[in-house]
Amino acid sequence: MPLGVACFMGYADIVRELVSRGAKVNTPDNSQPTSPLSMAVRGNRKEVVKALIELGAKVPPGMQTGLSEQEMMIARLRGQQYSAKTAGAGEYHPEPPVVVEEIEMFSCYGTNTAVLDADMIRAAREMEKKR
Repeated sequence: MPLGVACFMGYADIVRELVSRGAKVNTPDNSQPTSPLSMAVRGNRKEVVKALIELGAKVPPGMQTGLSEQEMMIARLRGQQYSAKTAGAGEYHPEPPVVVEEIEMFSCYGTNTAVLDADMIRAAREMEKKR
């Protein structure tokens, strides 16, 4: 229940902390109104929805999350990186994790980032094809 409340109220950092301490991001049916994902959607908390997807939440087909297709792909890509970083030592991973370089841009108002966005979308689509 604490995870659902944090999701509905929009506390993404608390959501991440609760999950790191064992809270489950998925329920048997994530479309039910009491699932963490549904609580975040009902609260209109896009940052929490992104965090849940990054943490492995399964989005039911047809569920309106309030995120664009691009935002969904980026969240899934970050989730894949997160799971690769937190995997136990000695486990076998048949594919190397996708490396995405993040660029911090300060004081770049008006900079056209369409090329970077296109590269991110292409990488996310390639990742989806491999699944």
